Amino acid sequence: MLHQSRFNFMREARIWYSHHPNQETLPDSLEHEIVLRDEFFREVTTHSIPTDLGAAKAWSSSPAALDLFM
Repeated sequence: MLHQSRFNFMREARIWYSHHPNQETLPDSLEHEIVLRDEFFREVTTHSIPTDLGAAKAWSSSPAALDLFM
């Protein structure tokens, strides 16, 4: 028996992105917003994993390295 399901951790998202190198700063009304699903939020707050915030800040300029660290 094969069971497949899709894991959706976001309820909604507004993410603005442009490939144009001279993209101006977006107005405050167009800020990025990600709303987590209630089930996902409860899961990560109930089963949190301690981490070194100093190390996370050091890797913050490299998303792939930060993902690997976490």
